[in-house]
Amino acid sequence: MRNDINRQWLLVRRPDGMITEDNFNLVEGKIPVPADGEVLVRNLWLSFDPTQRGWMSMDTYVPAVPIGAVMRAASVGQVVESRRSDYRPGEFVQGFFGWQDYMTTDGDRCVGFRRVCRQTWH
Repeated sequence: MRNDINRQWLLVRRPDGMITEDNFNLVEGKIPVPADGEVLVRNLWLSFDPTQRGWMSMDTYVPAVPIGAVMRAASVGQVVESRRSDYRPGEFVQGFFGWQDYMTTDGDRCVGFRRVCRQTWH
């Protein structure tokens, strides 16, 4: 994997029958830059589970993933850059970061954003 791009899997059409690769579009772009009060997270683990079928298709207990948006997924990642005093680079975090290599978040608005552990590895 190249470390200078951000791969994102976008939902481009709702499934009709079996989920296929035609439901998604893989795009590559720049790695986002965190604003003041945000952190940059590199995803290390992405979920792929049955509940995502519902998220692709319709509103469930959460709104459906919008067409053209990054596919929603629970994720575990590592803080790469922090512009928050309470999160340090190297810390592991968990949240709904989606099917993408990198993302930014303020940590407060992202459902499920939390530290997995305080240990850092470089």
